[in-house]
Amino acid sequence: MANQRVRTLRERAYRAGRIASTFGRIYLGIKLNQVLARRLGKREMERRWQRFNRRSAESVFRTAIELRGLILKACQFIGSRPDVLPAEYIDVLSQLQDRVPPVSHAEIRKVVEEELGAPLENAFSYFSEESIASASLAQVHEARLHDGSRVAVKVQYPEIAELVRSDLSNLEALFRAVGFVERDFDLMPLVEELGQHLPRELDFFNEGMNAERVSKFIEHRDDLLIPRVHWPLTTTRVLV
Repeated sequence: MANQRVRTLRERAYRAGRIASTFGRIYLGIKLNQVLARRLGKREMERRWQRFNRRSAESVFRTAIELRGLILKACQFIGSRPDVLPAEYIDVLSQLQDRVPPVSHAEIRKVVEEELGAPLENAFSYFSEESIASASLAQVHEARLHDGSRVAVKVQYPEIAELVRSDLSNLEALFRAVGFVERDFDLMPLVEELGQHLPRELDFFNEGMNAERVSKFIEHRDDLLIPRVHWPLTTTRVLV
């Protein structure tokens, strides 16, 4: 247990440092460019901003892929907002929508078995080793039940809930520091919104109930389908 706490503290410290260094370099680069803008011509400055924005976006992309969790979720969101970020960021960060590398089958198996309290084979006659989709908080595997039913199994990444809480704390500290220096730049509402909504996304049992509610709303439609939830195999971290 003590080793686990030490590992968790090290992980949190590393993530905090990674987040701070990534966004710190971008902030300093922005301030430098603002100074240079007073001396350089408009066209040259535009080219400089484009190069800087792309390098910065690629740096954020690498950090999001490495850390996953809240950072990846936030980058997926802002990567779909051309009204918020320059085009270079949108071009790079939009790739996070469908290019998230999956975690290993061994890690996914461990989560499923912990949640179900039994070996994977007790619940499924087949469980694909490769995921069919992976995102910021979870990934999906094709599987088959012992009665022959073909199902999709959404599995939360190991320790993702703790990492999300840690990232929220790190972002809050970072954004408070930015707000102290840049009085007209308040990012705290973003942290507050993420803190309000993300816990719901980490509760797959709640997601299953929402799916059933939506299914009732559209039951008169023959062009839409909500897959049935298999409740005996569904928990807060596994949705079948």
